[in-house]
Amino acid sequence: MNQEKKLSVIIPVYNVRDYVERCVQSVTAQDYANLEIVLVDDGSDDGSAELCDRLQKADARVSVFHKSHEGVAVARKFGLAKSHGEYIHFLDSDDWLEHDAYSACLNGGGYFDVCVFGFRRITPENEILVENIPAADCSKKELIYNQSALSFLLWNKIFSRPLLERIDFSAVDGITFSEDSYVSYTALLLAENVVFVSRALYFWFLRKNSVTKNMTIKNQMDQIYSFSLIQDFCIKNNFDTSMPILQEKLLNSKTSLIEPDYTVSEQTLLERYKKFNSLFPKVKLSYGNDKTRLFKIYAFIISCRLYKIALYMFRVMKRRHERRS
Repeated sequence: MNQEKKLSVIIPVYNVRDYVERCVQSVTAQDYANLEIVLVDDGSDDGSAELCDRLQKADARVSVFHKSHEGVAVARKFGLAKSHGEYIHFLDSDDWLEHDAYSACLNGGGYFDVCVFGFRRITPENEILVENIPAADCSKKELIYNQSALSFLLWNKIFSRPLLERIDFSAVDGITFSEDSYVSYTALLLAENVVFVSRALYFWFLRKNSVTKNMTIKNQMDQIYSFSLIQDFCIKNNFDTSMPILQEKLLNSKTSLIEPDYTVSEQTLLERYKKFNSLFPKVKLSYGNDKTRLFKIYAFIISCRLYKIALYMFRVMKRRHERRS
């Protein structure tokens, strides 16, 4: 096998004591040997830091760096600065890989900017919720225009270092939700050579307390900020902002502001309505089947700035919710 290309695997670690060993062992067991594993302990206080140190002693390819807690985006940037590989993979510390994931991507012999591969989403009961695999004839254009599940994720890709050096990682410092979307999508836009592996090489573990399962107001605002960065990047670099999946992501992040939240005051709702109308003005209000007819009417009324009517509708929806509870 041709394994001359060095791969740096960067794994941010924060309070994942129950999962990080499985993750790291899925890397050390790879049949691709020319790699380094950079563990960035982001201020863990659950024993993860000590476990990382033990993993370093067990394999010379593992390097551990301890730092104060600043979030996953900063941890990835820190790990990138400490790494040396020609290619980079960002791996989440609660996930794992097929044993030949890296050889499947890197043993083709040619240079690439990005290699995209498939994944499975796994429950704690080992149930496969989702399997998403790029088609053999997939292209970069198809990916950035239509393949939302594959394009905005960070960990289902291996990147060349020169490509990542063109990305402003500092733009998402402190962001803990959708920060990966900014890095992944902007890298794809800049990439000239994108290749695909039509296999599910990555296991995305669905933790009960994961960020994706707990959508807070901060997560909503982080998501809005991340996709506003992508939109600004497209405008600045003359990329098409009308790409369907980008429009969908902009709309979803915008709409998250007005999803019925019955715990907040009407004054807060009014502020969110105004924020909703100020965000992404060129995004069209079109919704799929995941939104009820009542919500679509509610959003349209807000978009028309008929805020008193929208508040009245909110009260009606709240009463219905309380009766069902």
